[in-house]
Amino acid sequence: ATCPTSGVARSFIDSVGIDDASGGASAAQRLVETVGPDGLVIVAGPRGDKRSEERVRGFRSVTEPARTLHAHGWGAEDGAMVAPAALGAGVRGVFCCNDRLAEAVILSAERSGRAIPKLIGFDDAPVAARLGITTLAIPWDALVGEAVDVTRERL
Repeated sequence: ATCPTSGVARSFIDSVGIDDASGGASAAQRLVETVGPDGLVIVAGPRGDKRSEERVRGFRSVTEPARTLHAHGWGAEDGAMVAPAALGAGVRGVFCCNDRLAEAVILSAERSGRAIPKLIGFDDAPVAARLGITTLAIPWDALVGEAVDVTRERL
């Protein structure tokens, strides 16, 4: 089925979502405030993944010069493949499009004896608390509450 793009029919399609672009922009603002606009790297999720693309787009709306490295998936094992490149010379700040990718960057830094640059993750997954990293939280309780409210209204 196709989704109507506008008009009255659109009012019968409900959704609750995350503003990934705004999250990416928030991460960029924080890193630029902390370390400046130079030496920034984005560790993104898979190419073609809408969430990752939106987070990268939001980040780049604030500061364009960041290099983007794409992991093949969202797990720490996927991030491990690109993490060494995210820790290259001159890197001062890293935005990871999720917290498991951030975990991979931290583990890579620890294994190689490199300093961990200023790092921001996304999702506020339990691993973020365990590692003590800065992360952009998805307000899961509010998101679920909104979805329940919309469902109840429709029923």
